[in-house]
Amino acid sequence: MSTEDLTLDLLAYHAFPLLASALSLRKDAILQEWEAAVVHTLPAADALTLQNLRDSVPLILQEIIEAFSSDRPFTTRELMEGSKLHGESRFQENYNMHELVVEYRLLRRVIIEQVSEVLDERLDMRSNIALNMAVDTALQSGIVMFTEHLQHQIRTSAEVQSKYLSFLSHDLRNHLHHAMLHLQLLAARLAKIPEYANNIDELESVK
Repeated sequence: MSTEDLTLDLLAYHAFPLLASALSLRKDAILQEWEAAVVHTLPAADALTLQNLRDSVPLILQEIIEAFSSDRPFTTRELMEGSKLHGESRFQENYNMHELVVEYRLLRRVIIEQVSEVLDERLDMRSNIALNMAVDTALQSGIVMFTEHLQHQIRTSAEVQSKYLSFLSHDLRNHLHHAMLHLQLLAARLAKIPEYANNIDELESVK
């Protein structure tokens, strides 16, 4: 069974119990540090927003822990689900792409700081790669979901605008057609009156 992404093979087929243990131990601290960093870095993140995010970020952390605990591809694929919720919630809360990326950068920094503190010298290169790979996977999943919602919004807006312009142009054509008929009728009537015959050219200019 494959993850359908060869770049995830390290996570898919190898367990990292020390990383899983360190993350489990510091999960609450990571969440608190991350929230404080978000408030400091993104003042637009209000209390309601953070409350909503508590539903997705703990899930992201838990999925990373499970990915580190397992050597099965299926578990690694599940790593993306929490981030999809995160990306969707951020879109619904009218965040922009930059703010979403900043949140993930802050999450990466806090995770690495907390895990490094627990593991001290035991965070070898392979574990460091796996840790960054897990955060990158979560980031990519959240960005993709955010982008999909943004693209849907743009398509919907374009369709509404297209329909509006279609109705508007149809309405304008009808009114202009009536105006042209009236000008033609007026020109025909003026042509029969000698003193107004010279005004016909002006009507043609109006047409």
